[in-house]
Amino acid sequence: MPNLLVVDDDAQILDRFRYAFPPDQLTLQIATNAREAFSLFLEVPFDVVIADICLLDSSGMQLLQRLRAIDSRIPVILMTGYGTANIAIEAMHTGAFEHLLKPFEESVLIVLFA
Repeated sequence: MPNLLVVDDDAQILDRFRYAFPPDQLTLQIATNAREAFSLFLEVPFDVVIADICLLDSSGMQLLQRLRAIDSRIPVILMTGYGTANIAIEAMHTGAFEHLLKPFEESVLIVLFA
């Protein structure tokens, strides 16, 4: 079963992930800040990481760089509610697998994992 790490401090976004992926479809781990996400990443083998670009203790871009330094094979998807072309380009140049604009429909998430 796939193991997904979602990093966001917005409870509504985390609820969308819980709704989109019931426990029988994948294992969903939640982190509300970059420090917690990094610790989990060191302990658990994840198949995908989805992180908000604006975190309270760091940026999603910085988290992406730290995670890729440990294992560059794990796809990291960055998401933001403040989407611009420059942010999307920077995310992709930094090594993000994909860039999502918030709010998004659950169907977008399901397609990513189909």
